[in-house]
Amino acid sequence: MNRIAIVTGGAGVPGNAICKSLADQGRHVVSTYREIHFDKARKQ
Repeated sequence: MNRIAIVTGGAGVPGNAICKSLADQGRHVVSTYREIHFDKARKQ
């Protein structure tokens, strides 16, 4: 059975380490990333 891991925030330093660890365990890894503009979010 294939194991697939979905890691949200996988582009950051902690997420990258999690993705690498999961891949080293033989899992297929899907990583997501969302850029947040905090200055714009605060004005809304």
